[in-house]
Amino acid sequence: MNKCPCIDCICVPVCRHKLYGYLFRDCVLITNYMPKYDVVHLRDEKKMKTIIKILQPTYWKYKIDTSLNTKFPIVSYKGTNEDLKNQLRERR
Repeated sequence: MNKCPCIDCICVPVCRHKLYGYLFRDCVLITNYMPKYDVVHLRDEKKMKTIIKILQPTYWKYKIDTSLNTKFPIVSYKGTNEDLKNQLRERR
């Protein structure tokens, strides 16, 4: 799949507010678009930038960490502790 499935998706307003991991676990289309989303050194930088451009995520941001002479795409949380608590789901 070459085209980001979020481009014409009606769920963008909902997905924009999801935590990074939940976004991929909830949508098989975006997981198929970027199957290595959870392996830091295998994340597709171009696809990540496309997803961020479309979603403009509320609770996470993406950056390239170049420490220790390596290039790792890092996703970090940018909300408050209360936001995080409200986002986390109970495991049953």
